[in-house]
Amino acid sequence: MITALHPIDVDSDPTETVRVERLIDRQTLCDLMDIDPDTLRRWMRAGKFPRPLILGNLHRWRAADYNAWLADQAKPRSSKPSTRRTTP
Repeated sequence: MITALHPIDVDSDPTETVRVERLIDRQTLCDLMDIDPDTLRRWMRAGKFPRPLILGNLHRWRAADYNAWLADQAKPRSSKPSTRRTTP
């Protein structure tokens, strides 16, 4: 399920465009990545995935945060020299 958050400034001009930010729930994220919810929890605890917004009892992720994380995963990683010993 993807929901939208509509921040509204009560002092603003009512004819101004309202900024809509897409929010994604846990199950939708897991479905998008084809992972188990426990995997998502482990990634968050390890700091490998963005933390959610908590709205009361609801946990939601900004679609922009998810997209940025996904783009970062596609970047080539720097290769470190192996510290493994090889036998001659």
